[in-house]
Amino acid sequence: MPKELKIILLCFFLFAIFTGWVVVKTNQTATISNDLAGVQAAANEDQFGNVPRLGGVVVKEYTFKNSTNQPMKLGRLTTSCMCTKAKVVIGNQESDLYGMESAGALNPPLGWTLNPGESGKVVVDFDPNAHGPQGVGPFRRVIQLYFQDPSGVKQFKFAGTII
Repeated sequence: MPKELKIILLCFFLFAIFTGWVVVKTNQTATISNDLAGVQAAANEDQFGNVPRLGGVVVKEYTFKNSTNQPMKLGRLTTSCMCTKAKVVIGNQESDLYGMESAGALNPPLGWTLNPGESGKVVVDFDPNAHGPQGVGPFRRVIQLYFQDPSGVKQFKFAGTII
């Protein structure tokens, strides 16, 4: 087999593997992109108002509750920006702080169970100075708590203006 043909076949094979990986990752995200019924949480967007850029990290807690009669398995936790980190607390369990996912790198799954009637909270750390002086102005951030069983997501949102 000529060397050129081997190179062409190798490139085609690598392209096929990459395309398959993209399709699988896209389908994983698409299957859990709906808002999850059965998890009670405030649906509004919190308004932080004016946040001083050099005022230090802002901490916000959001509570959620399994309002069904079935256990729910938590997936992963993500944020919409590198300036925002979040963790999940359920009873005496507390996750690490997780941030924005990028370049195909996903935060690890929590794998915890939220029992019927059980509550938890998402604790958010927002650093208004993370983007430096060029980060002043309006902002909007979203934290997503993914569930695996049943599949779905709950979003927690906040907005304001960095001054």
